[in-house]
Amino acid sequence: MAKRIKINVGDIFYLKLKINKYIFCKILFSVDKQYDKVKIKKKNDIFNYLDGLPKDTYLIEVFEGLFDTPLFERKNSKVLIPRMYVVLESLDDIELGIIENQKVDPKKVEFPEILFPYSENKKTVVRLQRGELILITKMTENEYEGLDLEESTHDISMVPFIALNMMGLGNLIDDEEDYLRNETVKNLDILYHPKLRKKIYEDLKIDPNKSYYELSKELGYDLSRFYE
Repeated sequence: MAKRIKINVGDIFYLKLKINKYIFCKILFSVDKQYDKVKIKKKNDIFNYLDGLPKDTYLIEVFEGLFDTPLFERKNSKVLIPRMYVVLESLDDIELGIIENQKVDPKKVEFPEILFPYSENKKTVVRLQRGELILITKMTENEYEGLDLEESTHDISMVPFIALNMMGLGNLIDDEEDYLRNETVKNLDILYHPKLRKKIYEDLKIDPNKSYYELSKELGYDLSRFYE
């Protein structure tokens, strides 16, 4: 039977690496416990990216640093990866421990900004999915196919490898798993492609610096309802 652990929104937890070091993460949002229970469906809604995410998918942030013990110092913590989707279906391949629970401020929650093509009325459009929001871009399918972007989640066991690579510490990954030394979240979120992101938001006539909380509330999807 797959090893499982009870985890809640706001939980700060550690992941133990094979090199006996630790990284820290925080649960920001639960697709199962929050979105699936309080989602809004409007008459003109089309299939939402969140609807297709696997069971036990969470939005997390990953803190910067590699530590010798599972003792989290909140005061000095810095965020390395501000948002990524992970699946916590099984913990057979990773040691995870809950440290504490810290309330999540919905005004500070950001979701990955994901581009993907979608067939609509016999025409393929490139959609920007940002949490609950679906924004139709001016990008063509051919332009999208020329980008090295993907639309997927990661198993929780992949987070240590991604964190090491994002910190420039990929050399610490064992040679038997050297194929993971290039694994990051940069191809899953246009946050890491600033020129492309700026162009998309200019075309949409949306301020790229507007927070997800502000934008979603303007468009009728108040994020705070999930945290009440």
